[in-house]
Amino acid sequence: MTEERIEEIVDRLYTYDIHNDFILDTHKLCKFISSRYPITFDFTKKENGILGKSEFNPLKIYVNPELEEIDLGLLCVMKLVI
Repeated sequence: MTEERIEEIVDRLYTYDIHNDFILDTHKLCKFISSRYPITFDFTKKENGILGKSEFNPLKIYVNPELEEIDLGLLCVMKLVI
């Protein structure tokens, strides 16, 4: 994934109500994606040093609940469904 593609995705996301004071809100983003795609998110698994993980069939993404702000890595994982 190129830097330009990441910037394009981020710019597109700014058109939706998924931010709080210019910070991407993880829960709002997940709710937004779930409203458009058959995917669920789970914020209950704590994994040391791991941002999250994904399962397929059905599509489910586990997000480390200790994250306060969205990480660029999670944004790249979510590229699978955007």
